[in-house]
Amino acid sequence: MDKKQKQFDKLINEWKQKCEDISVELEMSQKESRSFSTELFKIKVQYEESYEQIDALRKENKNLAEEVKV
Repeated sequence: MDKKQKQFDKLINEWKQKCEDISVELEMSQKESRSFSTELFKIKVQYEESYEQIDALRKENKNLAEEVKV
């Protein structure tokens, strides 16, 4: 009986360790995901600002081209 209990305790401890390892991995993945999300948001904002600048420059270029024609 004592041998079975030791084996059972060993098995329980192994599963506890696996659960702990998975929990740590989950926390790291969530942290990494939040970091990527923040980076994506920053890049999206930069893209939108760049697109607005390009649009403004195209309009200005068009206006200048029309002035040159006149």
